[in-house]
Amino acid sequence: MNTPEIEELKRLVEEHYGKHLTTTTDFEEFSVILRLRHDIFVSPSTLKRLYGYVSDSHKPRMLTLDSLSAYIGPVSYTHLRAH
Repeated sequence: MNTPEIEELKRLVEEHYGKHLTTTTDFEEFSVILRLRHDIFVSPSTLKRLYGYVSDSHKPRMLTLDSLSAYIGPVSYTHLRAH
């Protein structure tokens, strides 16, 4: 269940990363890069749910959205939603 804002965040994350997240390996590698290079902890399974790689009917946690927003810039997801 993704809102237009979440879809935009996902697009911006992939744009910043320079690669589409479409395979298990993509999600695992991106999770490691987030952790090692940016000190951001988002598990591969969370990324898979967010990107619809695996089915999930729950909304993502705000912490996850804010963490991914921090990856693309100094703006929180809450700020991104307001614009």
